[in-house]
Amino acid sequence: MTYPTLAAPRHFSGELAALTLDCCVGLHRMEVQLVDDDGGKHTVYLAYGRGDAAARYAQAQYDRLRVGAWYHGSATLMRKTAGLTEWAGHVPPLEPCQRRHHFSQTNRQVQVAA
Repeated sequence: MTYPTLAAPRHFSGELAALTLDCCVGLHRMEVQLVDDDGGKHTVYLAYGRGDAAARYAQAQYDRLRVGAWYHGSATLMRKTAGLTEWAGHVPPLEPCQRRHHFSQTNRQVQVAA
């Protein structure tokens, strides 16, 4: 069994594969599943709190995420298991990933001198 590691924020990025927004015992939360360049899987757990304001904020975050898009983020808790890294703790909102991915193709056009 592995235990979460508490440390300075660690960073992750990947293609959004699935996301779930729900409410359990009044706590609004979201689970995000990412796949990185090397096929590694990441699950990110975000908690928004209780009440109407938390529900609206959680829904707004959920609505701006798109399956298939690349995102990056950070978290203060990490647990690594075989084939999966879990992220939790203080997790700021995920942001679109601007970097060029290891396996992605570029849209550069090559000009040939005549």
